[in-house]
Amino acid sequence: MAVWQIQLLGGLRATHGNAVIAQFPSRPIAMLLARLALQPQRRHAREELIELLWPDVELDVGRNRLRQVLSTLRRLLEPPDVPPYSVLNADRQTIGLTADAVSCDVREFEQLLRQGAIAQALDCYRGDLLPGFLDEWIEDERARLSALYERALARDSGAVEKARTHEPPPLRRDAVPAKAAERGPQLRNLPFYVSVFFGRESDKRCVLDALAQHRLVTLTGLGGFGKTRLAAESARAATDFDAVTFVPLSECSDADLIADCIRSALRMEASQEDALAQLCAFLGEQDVLLVLDNFEQLVDDGTGVVLDLLERLPRLRCLVTSRRILNVPGEHVLVIDPLPVPQASMDAAEAAATPSLALFIDRARGARADFALTDDNRPALIQLCRALEGLPLAIEIAASRIRTYSPTEMCNALAQRFDLLTRQGQRGARYGRHASLQTTIEWSWQLLGGAQQQFFAALSVFRGGWIAAAVESVCETGDARGQLETLVSASLVHAEADESGVTRFSMLDTLREFAQERLDTDTRKLRARHRAYFLQVARQAATADSSIAEREFPNLKQALVTAVEDADFAYALDLGVALRPYWE
Repeated sequence: MAVWQIQLLGGLRATHGNAVIAQFPSRPIAMLLARLALQPQRRHAREELIELLWPDVELDVGRNRLRQVLSTLRRLLEPPDVPPYSVLNADRQTIGLTADAVSCDVREFEQLLRQGAIAQALDCYRGDLLPGFLDEWIEDERARLSALYERALARDSGAVEKARTHEPPPLRRDAVPAKAAERGPQLRNLPFYVSVFFGRESDKRCVLDALAQHRLVTLTGLGGFGKTRLAAESARAATDFDAVTFVPLSECSDADLIADCIRSALRMEASQEDALAQLCAFLGEQDVLLVLDNFEQLVDDGTGVVLDLLERLPRLRCLVTSRRILNVPGEHVLVIDPLPVPQASMDAAEAAATPSLALFIDRARGARADFALTDDNRPALIQLCRALEGLPLAIEIAASRIRTYSPTEMCNALAQRFDLLTRQGQRGARYGRHASLQTTIEWSWQLLGGAQQQFFAALSVFRGGWIAAAVESVCETGDARGQLETLVSASLVHAEADESGVTRFSMLDTLREFAQERLDTDTRKLRARHRAYFLQVARQAATADSSIAEREFPNLKQALVTAVEDADFAYALDLGVALRPYWE
């Protein structure tokens, strides 16, 4: 039986048991899977795929992009319960799918036609091939399959009437509702995660049930517990809304700017009109779900803005993630607990099904593709997950070290570090009874070299993400990308390509706070370099590309804040002048 069922007719969708991939991290990843699935018996030359996916790039650039796309696709198709290299086959020259590991509805449709099973073939044809993809090879194949479908309709005496009366398949829980589709993609704005979502299905159901009954739902828990991911995945499954929009607020410290952040998330054009009034006019009588992420620093002054929105928009619902609850009437609070951990008595199959260990195995495979749960390492892995208390961030950081540490060595290293923190009086200083997270971050930090530690600490000067060029200028390093790659592999920094194809890096607030505490005492020079770089960015935005200012707004705001703190008032004036076109 095939491991994956690939649907190309009516839209791209991959199904493996209860796991469904209906959205892909990037268009090239989706196109690569589609190309391979259309011809599962064939091995495709890498140069051919590069020409197909990126016809205008240099071959060396294309090779690098293809490696990255292939790596991401492998992680999607070979989660912990699928043996490594069992779905995707690749060597230096070619890439292909293992034929018996996948089934494809296009191949099934054509096979049924060849067998004369016209009625079944028509049922198999859920829609045109890959709607929305306008690439020439896809359009040619779409036209060919559509012609086959039309001929099959003509051959089946009852098919024409069936085609008239046949209702489309029910809306998927992760699909965009029709109303939202009519209003445009800005109304379905959610972050996409390449990694698999583990162990929160019951929590997700609780969130959806709470949203069905309450207009203000708050997910609360410490940093690193997975509040943001749970909120995003719950919102993705909430299809009863005309608009579902994710609003990141970690860089917003002023309650007066909350409405502007929401407006930006909706990709509304800024105007002189009051942002709150503009929002209410824009959303009107829509059924709207706003995900307000990282609200804790806004609780004191920003709660009134949320209540005002809820009062003005009777069909609005808000899903808030925060380390602090809002503590207002009507708020429904859901406390996010760590992931369940395996018991020492469990066998390999039972342990692997435990969310915390499943998460560890998946992330470890991202660092070392041949990693697997065995009878030999099972006791140490169970002990490790229990020591990490099922905390997702701690698990991901530990798993990233699997290349150089065995599970047993990790357990020993973490135990020693935990004892050291206890002796130093630091145990649980920030995380209370969940001191394992602090221990894990400290351990991963200690594994970095001295220069790498200072580089990581210096990154805390950025807000809202950064590009490699910014790091080279601000942190005064000629090997920014190499050092960033080291931190990405250690799960201390996150990397993701933006809409223009440029890689942006970021770190969780929990890690940034840790890094900031480890900066050298005199940070004025670092802050000054940050200000100088982003003044140039502001000037570039004013003369060439205004979207840069929007993308780098958290850094521009931070530059203004540090200018005032460091009494660099001339800089504050220069930055204000440079940003004047953006503000207007």
